[in-house]
Amino acid sequence: MNFKNYQNAVSNVYAKNRLYKFGILVALVIVAINTVITTKAVNSRVTVIVPPGLTEKAEIQNETASDAYIKQMVRYIIPLRTTFTRLTARSQFDELLTIYAPESYPEAKGIYYDLADTIENSGDVTSIYILHKLELYSNQPIVEVRGMRRLYIEDKKAEEVRMTYKITYKINGGTFYIVNIEETTGR
Repeated sequence: MNFKNYQNAVSNVYAKNRLYKFGILVALVIVAINTVITTKAVNSRVTVIVPPGLTEKAEIQNETASDAYIKQMVRYIIPLRTTFTRLTARSQFDELLTIYAPESYPEAKGIYYDLADTIENSGDVTSIYILHKLELYSNQPIVEVRGMRRLYIEDKKAEEVRMTYKITYKINGGTFYIVNIEETTGR
């Protein structure tokens, strides 16, 4: 009889071990599923931004942004770049430089500081830009802005010319960066 009791006890131990193995296997499957779901959630998170002046929802997701957000950023950038006086040019260019991509910053800093020096040494100069059209390029990180630039010297209109700005941008880690601003006249 002792042998039968021993056999039953061993069978019970083996049954318990199988149950424990099954429990560990279930726990591992649950952890694996949880890991996959968490990774998907982190990679597909969306930041919804509604800044003042924006009438619709703007979204940034990974390396992309909604058209509304890009247009709002361009509407912020263009006056910093194009509408200034002798007294405001340097501070506006400094603010504009904070939006530049790190790899584009050194070149842009040189350009804008030289331009600010020229403006400050030119007397009473005022530039006004009137935006006429803002166009997003599909599938390219480029925005084209068309409008009219008026340049005043000593309160007299010195120049009125059509200006087009092509803004190349990138979105990195949910942050909008300017890569380049290209200026052309007469379009």
